Amino acid sequence: MKISVISTNELEPALLASWGRIRNARPDLASPYYTPEFALVVGAVRDDFYIAVIEVDQNIVGFFPFHKLSFGRGRPAGHTLSDYQGIILEPGIDLRLVELMKVCGLYFFPFDHMPNSQVAFAPYAKGMGRSPRMDIRGGIEAYHNRLAQQQGVGTPGVVRAVGYALRRMERELGPIRFEPNSRDHAVFERLFRWKSTQCLSKWGARHDPFTTGWVWNCLERIFASQEEEFSGVLSALYAGDSLIAAHFSIKSASVCHYWFTSYDPAFAIYSPGLVLLHSFARDGTTLGIDFIDLGRGEHDYKLRFMTGSVPLMEGFVCRPAGLQHLVIPTRNLRRWMRGCVRS
Repeated sequence: MKISVISTNELEPALLASWGRIRNARPDLASPYYTPEFALVVGAVRDDFYIAVIEVDQNIVGFFPFHKLSFGRGRPAGHTLSDYQGIILEPGIDLRLVELMKVCGLYFFPFDHMPNSQVAFAPYAKGMGRSPRMDIRGGIEAYHNRLAQQQGVGTPGVVRAVGYALRRMERELGPIRFEPNSRDHAVFERLFRWKSTQCLSKWGARHDPFTTGWVWNCLERIFASQEEEFSGVLSALYAGDSLIAAHFSIKSASVCHYWFTSYDPAFAIYSPGLVLLHSFARDGTTLGIDFIDLGRGEHDYKLRFMTGSVPLMEGFVCRPAGLQHLVIPTRNLRRWMRGCVRS
């Protein structure tokens, strides 16, 4: 096995084609976070981002995108923006993570959104989680049926709640309009002003990720991307003449990660977040979406809308193993790994 470390500037067309081939052969890599386009976006805004290219018998069999920080500390691709982590690897390849970390110059690599399908990381897992998702294949009625079967009820309570909220909005605010894929940059900026205000009120200025230059630049580049395998999707909900809620997603050909949502606090009593998500599920198939991934967490709205979930691991790889006690006390690991702001 040969492992080479390159920058995104060295991702030539042949390498990009190999990346796409490997990814397309594995359904568990359908997330946009595993696309070479996501790596290119991150590499354009971070100078600590690299890609390990894995070869066997002169054939490209895998790619490992990562950040290399000071003192040999690593981070998954996209750092705080990534909801899925891991290696784009052909099935059946026996990969030793410690050897990979050595070639990459990494001594400590934490992960907290690692799907169980990334079997090489399983020996290093310290905890488990899941990412709820919505199966909207076949349209909104098919989704409602799956939801009802899972929850064991006739019409799911969240569907009734959305219907009530919609009727109230129309009665008190005016006609409802939903744009599943808006290209209005003013709406994009409004969404993240709302999101920053939300972060400031909850965590304070030190925990507002949208004031970080590389984060904003990355979001801008994703918003501008409109390719089949990788695009930014901005959704907007209007009542009368007012924008009341918006959401920014990251999408591959068939999987959309429901990423950043916020709304005008003046309309909070109308449950705009529930209406927005249900509207997106209703219209998502027009964008080619089969699954809406809601991201890791047990938030109430995720549990109410989910039809299934993707199991996740959290943990870290150390080289040598004893280094973990020098890098971070085990009792603080979970708090440290979850210190970033998630949507």
